[in-house]
Amino acid sequence: VGQNDIIVTIDNGAPADQKIEQLRHLLEDALGRGKVYLHVNPRVEGVVLPESLMHRERVPLVVAWRAPDIELDLGETVIAATLRFSGKPFRCVIPWAALLAIISDQPSQAETSPRL
Repeated sequence: VGQNDIIVTIDNGAPADQKIEQLRHLLEDALGRGKVYLHVNPRVEGVVLPESLMHRERVPLVVAWRAPDIELDLGETVIAATLRFSGKPFRCVIPWAALLAIISDQPSQAETSPRL
């Protein structure tokens, strides 16, 4: 993580609906600028990742609107994306509650490191 990266850590004390809307806004903004790293807790109910990743404490995933064949969807309760693992596509499902951090490698000039 470079010094210009935006890191958003997730505070689980916020109301769920409010937190999801704030996360969606931050993620859409970051995606509009380029590649984003999502750090996911694979142990949260509803997470769908390749079995080899499910035992980890934290799984970093790279997403971008412009990635070929990603089919990225920021839904009301989950983020879904087709990502490649060892060259093979896999449809990942990440409930918003499973997000541990959002890291953008292209921060906006006015951005700080908000805590949600």
